[in-house]
Amino acid sequence: MNRFYWSSSDLAQSESLILQQDGVGLYDGDTRLSAFDSGRLTLTTHRVLWCDKNDVIAFNLKDVKRVRSETGGLFKSAKLVVNFHAKDPSDACWRQGGPLAKSDQDYIKIAFRQAGDIEFLAGIEEALRNKVWAKQAPAAASQRHFGIGGIERRMAEQRKTADRSIAEAFDDLDALMRLAEPMVSMTKAVAQRMRDKAPPEDEAAQLKQHLLAMGVQDPITREQYGGGSHYFNSLAKQVSEFLEQPLRERSGVMTLTDAYCLYNRARGLDLISPEDLVAAARAMSQLGLAVRLHTFDSGVMVLQLASHNQQAALESAAEAVRQRGHLTAQELSRAAGLSVTLARERLLLTEAAGLTCRDDAVEGLAFYPNLFDTFPVETVAE
Repeated sequence: MNRFYWSSSDLAQSESLILQQDGVGLYDGDTRLSAFDSGRLTLTTHRVLWCDKNDVIAFNLKDVKRVRSETGGLFKSAKLVVNFHAKDPSDACWRQGGPLAKSDQDYIKIAFRQAGDIEFLAGIEEALRNKVWAKQAPAAASQRHFGIGGIERRMAEQRKTADRSIAEAFDDLDALMRLAEPMVSMTKAVAQRMRDKAPPEDEAAQLKQHLLAMGVQDPITREQYGGGSHYFNSLAKQVSEFLEQPLRERSGVMTLTDAYCLYNRARGLDLISPEDLVAAARAMSQLGLAVRLHTFDSGVMVLQLASHNQQAALESAAEAVRQRGHLTAQELSRAAGLSVTLARERLLLTEAAGLTCRDDAVEGLAFYPNLFDTFPVETVAE
C-alpha cells in the first residue's frame, strides 16, 4: 500500500483516461481498509487512481510487477491482486508519503462490488504492455489543472473514451455476427438432412431438442413460403413443435404473450410479428397439432397442450382453495407454477363452475370454497 500517494483527479497533459468503475474498495495486502472502502477507480495510461468525496490517491503503473484476478462468490466480491516491484528510493511520489506510508506489504487487492473487474484486468494488462509513460514524460502527477482549459481537456478525453468504447462494442457485435453465421448454416444443414433422410424416431427427437436449445432451428420465414396459408401452417407446426416441451414444464398452459417472447427469443434476429403468431395458433387445431389455441371468456389467449384436461385443472384449483381456506391469484400462481394471469383465469373458471365464491375486497380479489351447496334445502309447502 505504500505505493499509493495523495494525488488529484486531474490528468497530466500526456495522460489519457481508459476506464472508470464505481463501488470499488481497497485492501492493504489482505487487510480491508475501511477508509477506502467505496469509491471510484480510474485507469489511465500512466496511473490507477481511487477517489471518493474526500480523498484522491493513486499509484503509478510503472511500479506494477503483475496483476491477476481473484474470483468472487455469493458473499465475496471479485478482486484484482496487484503486485509491485521493489521500491525505488529515487521515486519522489512514494517518498512524499501516502495513506499508509509505513505498510510493508508488496501487494494490494482491489475489490469490485459492482462488477468491472474483468474490464479493468484487461485494461491494466494492455496499459502495462503499451508503457505509454515510458514513451512520453508526463507532467507532475500532483499538478492540478483548473479553469476552462482543464474542463475542456477533460471533456475531450471523455469523448475520446466514449468513442473508443462504442467502436469496440460494434467490433464485438460484428465478430458475434460472423460467429453466428456458420452456426446458423450448420443447423439449417442438419434440419435439411432430417427432412431428406429421416433418422430413427428417438434420434430425431434428440436432435430436434438440441437444435431448439441452440435457438436457431431453420426458422420459417415469409421469404421461404410467402404470406398465404402454407406459411401459417408451416409456422404453426414449428411453433407447436418448439413449445411442446416448455408447455410440459409449465403445467400444459402458457399465455400467448409468453409463447411469443419465448419463440422469438429462440429465432434470434429473424422475428415474427404478433399477428403471424395469432394466425399460426388459430391453424393449430385444424392441423391436429399437439398444441392448441384457447381463448378465455375475458379475451386472454393461451396455448395449451391438446392433452390438457381443463376439468382436472379446475378441480385441482378448487381443491387448493379448499385446503388453504382461500386463495388469491398470486398465491395460486406460486403454488401451481403458473403466471398470475393464468392463475386468475383458472380461479374465475372455478367460480363460473360453482366450485368457489369470490370476495372482492379492498385487499384484493380472493376466492373461497363454495359452501352454499352444503346447506340443506327446505321445501316450502304451498
